[in-house]
Amino acid sequence: MANGVDDLKKRFGERLRRARRLRGMSLEDLAGEIGHKVSRMALSKYENGKMGPNSSVLLVLGKALNVDPDFFFRPNELKLGEISFRKQAKFGKKDQARVREEALEFFERYIDIENILGIPPTTPSPFKLDAQKDLGEQVETFAKKLRESIWNLGSNPISNVQILLEENGIKIKEIDTEDAFNGFSGWGTSQNAKYPVVVLASHLNEDLPRKRFTALHEVAHLVLVFPSSLTEQAKENLCHRFAGAFLIPRLNFEDAFGGKRSEVSIPELVAIKQEWGISMGAIMKRAQELGLISLSCYRGHCIYVQTFGWHKKEPKFSEWIGDESSNRFKRLVYRAFSRKLITNAKAASLLKMTLGEFAADFDPES
Repeated sequence: MANGVDDLKKRFGERLRRARRLRGMSLEDLAGEIGHKVSRMALSKYENGKMGPNSSVLLVLGKALNVDPDFFFRPNELKLGEISFRKQAKFGKKDQARVREEALEFFERYIDIENILGIPPTTPSPFKLDAQKDLGEQVETFAKKLRESIWNLGSNPISNVQILLEENGIKIKEIDTEDAFNGFSGWGTSQNAKYPVVVLASHLNEDLPRKRFTALHEVAHLVLVFPSSLTEQAKENLCHRFAGAFLIPRLNFEDAFGGKRSEVSIPELVAIKQEWGISMGAIMKRAQELGLISLSCYRGHCIYVQTFGWHKKEPKFSEWIGDESSNRFKRLVYRAFSRKLITNAKAASLLKMTLGEFAADFDPES
C-alpha cells in the first residue's frame, strides 16, 4: 500500500513539473501565481515526490497552471527521446522546456485517440548513409525512393506536405512561439511502440514554402542515419538536401530549371516556386548542389537577393498559393465520438475544449 502511495506522489510530482514547464514558470513564479498559498519549498517537495497534495491544493494548482486536476495523475505513457532544436541562441532552456512539454502533452492526446480507434503506429524505415560513398547522391536516391516507391507519390508537386506526413504516421504539432525557434523532431515511445514526431513554429505559416521545407528537413533527421564522423553542420546540409530532393525530384528539377545555366532570371525562379512550393533560395541551392550552376553563380544570387531583403522574406509577387494545415487529430476525435467509443466529455478533453465549445463545434447548427 505504501508503495502505491509513493507511486502516486512520484507521478503527481512529475506531472506537476511538466505542467509548470508547460507554462514557462519557475517554482518561484508558480508560488507567486497562487499567492504563496503553497510555498516554493512545498512545491519543490511535491515535484520530488516527497509530499502528496490534498484536494484544495490540486484545485489551486490546476487553476494556476490551466490544467484539469486529473492531469496530475495521468500515467506518463509517452516518452520523448533526444531531440534537436532548430533554434537561435536566444531561445533559452526555459523556452525549450516549455515547447517540449507542450508538444509532449499534445502527442499524448494524439496517441490516446489512435489507441482508442485501434490505429497502429506507422514508422518510416531508417536509411543508413555510407561514409565511403557520395552522401549527397545517397540522400537523392533515398528521397526519390521514399517519395515514389514507399509512399507512392509519383513525381508531381506535393499540394500539402503536412497532410502527407500525417497520413504516413508522422505526427505534427504547431506551437506558438517566437521567431528564435523553427522546429524539432524526435521519437516518442509508449508501451514499446515508437512514434515519429515533428514540431513546427506557427510563425512559419507566414512563409509556407519555408514551412514545407522545414517539415521535410525534420523528417530527414528522423529517417537518415548519419556516419558518426559527420559534423552537425554537415548533417544539417544533408537534411536540406533531402528536403529539396523530396519537394522536387532531380529529373523534374532539371527539366524545370532548363539544364546547366550561367544566368537565371527571377521570373523563372518565381514560376518554379509557384508550381512546386519551394523557395527561390532553395531552388538556387538545389541547382548548385546538382551542378546546374556554379558556386560563384549561386553566391552572386545570394548577394543580389540580400540587397532587397529577400533572403529573409521573399517578395509578395513570388508567393506560393496553397495550404499547409492538417485537421487529422480533430477528425479522429470526431470519428471516435460518432462511433460512441468516447463520451462528449472525453472528446472535449482531448480537444482541450469545454463541453459547450465541443457541442457547438461538432454540430454548429444544433
